[in-house]
Amino acid sequence: PKYYHGKHVFLTKVASIVPLVSTAPQDALPAHPNITSVGHLSPEGWEALLRSHKFLLGLGDPLVGPSAIDAIAAGAMFLNPHYRQPKLDHYRSQHPFAESSTPDSVCAFDLEGSGEDLVECVEKAVGQDLAPSVPTELTAASYMEKSPSSRTSCLSAMLGSRSIF
Repeated sequence: PKYYHGKHVFLTKVASIVPLVSTAPQDALPAHPNITSVGHLSPEGWEALLRSHKFLLGLGDPLVGPSAIDAIAAGAMFLNPHYRQPKLDHYRSQHPFAESSTPDSVCAFDLEGSGEDLVECVEKAVGQDLAPSVPTELTAASYMEKSPSSRTSCLSAMLGSRSIF
């Protein structure tokens, strides 16, 4: 996939520290004994994969995609790449929302740097246990506060205390 283009150096650097698991096809990944592909997963398989790992490595795209929040909700740290030049005129990182709403669950690194800060992020993620977390803005309670009352009672009956996520 296009998201892996030019990222082999980072993937290899991380794989020299810990085993990496990817859902990308094996031929899109660098040849390294610590990098394996599990292929496309069902939503349940994706959740289980995230819950069994310490971090999700962002590679810069897609911007503000759901995977960062999936990882944080599963108790995995999101390693958030930062750009030296903003993308689309204002994005300085792949997921600024995750970084601002759950800062303890996100570690930033320079996507165009040497990778030393990425190594520090990996070591930080591997060295701690994070509780699953959902940003307050994505909870059912937050959504119901912003919804008209007619939708709120229906949504409340459907969701109970669960999050929208």
